[in-house]
Amino acid sequence: MCTEAEIKCDTAPGDGPWMVIARRELLTEDDSVQSTWEEIGSTCFPEAIPGRSGQVADARIAKAFTVTKFALPVPATDPPRADPLVNKPVYFTTDFAEAGYESGEIRTIPPGQMLGRDLKIVPELKNITYDYGDGTTHGPTTNTGAPYPDGTITHTYETTDPVQPRITATYTGRYSLDGGPWRPLGIDVEVTGNPITLTPTEYTTELVQPPT
Repeated sequence: MCTEAEIKCDTAPGDGPWMVIARRELLTEDDSVQSTWEEIGSTCFPEAIPGRSGQVADARIAKAFTVTKFALPVPATDPPRADPLVNKPVYFTTDFAEAGYESGEIRTIPPGQMLGRDLKIVPELKNITYDYGDGTTHGPTTNTGAPYPDGTITHTYETTDPVQPRITATYTGRYSLDGGPWRPLGIDVEVTGNPITLTPTEYTTELVQPPT
């Protein structure tokens, strides 16, 4: 970095370094150059410089996605009880909390936060990991489970120790700028939902004389 770029922002707003803003036109289809570089200004806010094809700087798009409040995964079990039987399979299903953005739900970012640009992002569920609370896990997988008898995400508890199973979801997503085409974000965000509490129970049977 040259000295001039460091000192030019000493008395100006912005942390710098000072940068010249230039642009040229490319065809979207094949990136063929359509014009020479044209200097259009300078700034002490380099993080706000639009990226390729007039996009808001990638860092701002990435931050808008990573700070999104995603819907947290919630485990559901079948049998739907807090005291499943020891040595019997428990069927797990992934539900999602009502709060937050679920897979496929579009979030619109206020233009005031994006230098006047219209940014929309849509999260997409990439995978989930089941933590059964007893030191064992399953995943990552795209299988959200199902109740008995169709479910294939099952776990058998072998002791009566209380456990707190929980689920971690990994979201990726796409974005659209100013009504343009949807493009992949190339970012993953992991969120872990609140656990539920299970107390596996062991039943014993005993033969008794019938009443007389």
